[in-house]
Amino acid sequence: VPYDPHMSFLFFGEESSMTARLYTHGFDFYCPEEPFCYHFWSREYRHTFREIDIDERRHLELVSLARVRHVLSMQQLQGEEGGVSQKDILRDMDKYGLGSERSLEEYEAFSGVSFRTKTLTERARSGGLPSVMFFDGMMSMIQKVSGTT
Repeated sequence: VPYDPHMSFLFFGEESSMTARLYTHGFDFYCPEEPFCYHFWSREYRHTFREIDIDERRHLELVSLARVRHVLSMQQLQGEEGGVSQKDILRDMDKYGLGSERSLEEYEAFSGVSFRTKTLTERARSGGLPSVMFFDGMMSMIQKVSGTT
């Protein structure tokens, strides 16, 4: 499944779009029991594309966001939106859209994320882990055990 080259300057939405495309093309996802790689999140040592404030960058980012919303069925196409044309949104969508092995609805059921309603299942919120693995769940359990609820 090729990366969509029409998603320039996209930051939020890239992973959701790519995983939906991979899943609908028949790829499965697995989570290793042990971490084997990481992502260096700090940006203190370098500039980011957000610091480039030019009209062209902003337009390309809007096109990218509109493409993500279209791929994830989060919006219906209705003419030009925010200066983004349907032509820009649909460019090469036959190559960079969803697959035909599984549906977007099947991906939403698998992931626990509904893009249309913008909701998460409890399993999606916790990654399938028990709630006590998280701060709120742990505090609730401590309060219950200590009788301070």
